[in-house]
Amino acid sequence: MEIPNRLLIVLLVFGIVIAALLWGFGIVPWWAVPIIVVAAPGAAISILVLLFYAAWVASGSH
Repeated sequence: MEIPNRLLIVLLVFGIVIAALLWGFGIVPWWAVPIIVVAAPGAAISILVLLFYAAWVASGSH
């Protein structure tokens, strides 16, 4: 399955924004910014999947 280019661009922009905010507020050092750019989209997707799974379990329809 091929990942659409638009999704990749959105994830890249999301990662850059999160990294810039964390660096701008002094939460992370400058050298951690590239790591966050790569890791932030994956973490956000994982959190969304876990939230949907938790809602599915809580609904009792499983």
